[in-house]
Amino acid sequence: MSATSITYLGLPGYALFWGITVVAVALFLRRMYQLVRYMFLGQKERGFRQIVRRVIDTGIIVLTQWCQLKNLTPRDRASVGHAFMFWGFSTFALFYFLFIIIGAGFGVSETLENTSFFFYYLWVMDVMAVLVMTGAAWGIIRRYVVRPERLAGEQTVEAMVIL
Repeated sequence: MSATSITYLGLPGYALFWGITVVAVALFLRRMYQLVRYMFLGQKERGFRQIVRRVIDTGIIVLTQWCQLKNLTPRDRASVGHAFMFWGFSTFALFYFLFIIIGAGFGVSETLENTSFFFYYLWVMDVMAVLVMTGAAWGIIRRYVVRPERLAGEQTVEAMVIL
């Protein structure tokens, strides 16, 4: 039995689920609109075609983690940890969207959970969880245990020692 099929204080679970989802999406979109407006504040208006091209280019750069991986050197491999965490959390977000919002929201979660796609996606999620935890541990060790030269002037360690 899923949470959307239960009645809560006389309200159907579907109504609560979709109500909360709509409010969350509306707040997210409002904040994104505000941030985009801030980003373009004071710039000249550009055509729609150029904006679409820039969005596509940005999506490709973000999904491939090019900005992180272009800084990869044999001495500084911190970008690999950042990429692991991004790809892992992106996999989690897609899972939550597909199987919780779509599956539970439309009441087809039992159908989706009996597919081979669900089985293999859970396997991929387990691998990604290991990558995220490896990236996070790598970052903590690199930041607080083995400090690279580029972080020598930062006050994170000194502030942590005082606490």
